[in-house]
Amino acid sequence: MSTPMRRYGVAVLATILSVGSVAGAYDHAVVARLRAGGQSAAEADLVNAPLSGVRLASVNLSAANLTGAALTGAILTDANLSEANLTRADLRGATLDAANLAQANLAGANLTGASLTGATLVGTRLIGANLTRAQLTRAWLNGADLTDADLTGVDLSTVVCDATTRWPAGVPAPRCHPPRARRHH
Repeated sequence: MSTPMRRYGVAVLATILSVGSVAGAYDHAVVARLRAGGQSAAEADLVNAPLSGVRLASVNLSAANLTGAALTGAILTDANLSEANLTRADLRGATLDAANLAQANLAGANLTGASLTGATLVGTRLIGANLTRAQLTRAWLNGADLTDADLTGVDLSTVVCDATTRWPAGVPAPRCHPPRARRHH
């Protein structure tokens, strides 16, 4: 039996409902109970979740399963998505500035026009991801796998990367900048 709380996670639904994105879909008792939740939905099952346009800044979604989730235009600034599964997620126009996506799986994800300024993508799988016109200013890509990713219109001049970063065929590896001190989530 899949209830809304089990399928989407208490904290994520509480956040969605607090901004009114899907408030009409649940009765008031459920809404009140969800609003009492915290800011963590670590390891939540959010497969195909409709989260477009929601504000999830600083939320903890580490190791969450967001396979196929609709996150178009979502605000995930400073969010912890480390080890999350975002395979085939739709993140077009999403804001992931300073987000922690270390060891996350974004294979086949659509990140067209997404902002990942200062994001941590260390060891992240971006195989076949669409990063067309994405902002990767000062993004950390050490050990990331961008095999077959679409980097059309992406400025790689300020990314932090290393010899273990895998680039798409035909894309020359940029001059990688040395890492500076980082704060961790």
